[in-house]
Amino acid sequence: MKRINSVQATVTVNNGAYTIADVAGGLITFAYAVNENGGAAMVRSIKLAGVVNIAYDLWFMNANLVTPRLNNESFNIVVADEPKYLGHVQIAAGNYVKAESAFYVATVADVGLMVQAAAATQSIYAYMVCTEVTAPGTTVLYLTVDFEPL
Repeated sequence: MKRINSVQATVTVNNGAYTIADVAGGLITFAYAVNENGGAAMVRSIKLAGVVNIAYDLWFMNANLVTPRLNNESFNIVVADEPKYLGHVQIAAGNYVKAESAFYVATVADVGLMVQAAAATQSIYAYMVCTEVTAPGTTVLYLTVDFEPL
């Protein structure tokens, strides 16, 4: 059985209005997503827990943007950022189920996205971008990405 690096990030957000293309929480760092500097991994699954079942796009990068985006700022990529882009995964509102607690939990299984860290790091970075006008209903979201090192 292959080893999976299951990396959790606590995403701090505002319990206020977000519009389409706003960043939820700013830069997300998945430390040790790969086993060596410049290493590669396959994203196997993504899990997200929050109070409201909100659709997001999770944009994977091998480094931060030239102009880093903060929480609740509009997400955009300039030409200099294009080489950093590794792919993105949609977390649809339909992926969520209501947990026994107040939380909704989304699972995106069988992602199959290959990502590669930059030469001097074992981290993969991401931005979670809103795809609808919404309010999170909380100030904390829990995001877990399962990386299978290659």
